[in-house]
Amino acid sequence: MRTSRRLVVPAVAAATALLLPGCGGDDGDGGAFGTGSGAGGTGGEDEAQEGGAGGGSIPSVAAVTGDWYVNPDDTMESHNLWLNGTDARFYENAGTDRDYCDAGTIDEHGHIELTTCHTWGDELWPAPSADVTLNADGSLTVVWASGVTEVYWNKNA
Repeated sequence: MRTSRRLVVPAVAAATALLLPGCGGDDGDGGAFGTGSGAGGTGGEDEAQEGGAGGGSIPSVAAVTGDWYVNPDDTMESHNLWLNGTDARFYENAGTDRDYCDAGTIDEHGHIELTTCHTWGDELWPAPSADVTLNADGSLTVVWASGVTEVYWNKNA
């Protein structure tokens, strides 16, 4: 599945460059990227699918508190959402790309807004907002503003 991700990346980079001007500065510090809802996207491993944001659905912010991974068996290469109360953080992965958002919120409807994000890898994570749905099996479906859909699992559950 990584091959399909590589094919999408050039198109995503071009779309992001056009839609998010001024973001991801080249000042050498990894530059922050904006909080708009850019287009395109890079998904996480096998679970990524194209889709559209349609609003989240969670019983409460307490119900989704946890350390969520697309692949909890490979935390170094997995996308990671850390949710604690209304606080939200995102880590693209700890291995190769390393983009991260160290500040953000999740509201009572399951909408995430990431506000302080940094680009350290070769690719800009284009979706600083998402809608989260808590599934019956305990997983989270996350639909990023870019249209990428991922399923996350709570590592601590």
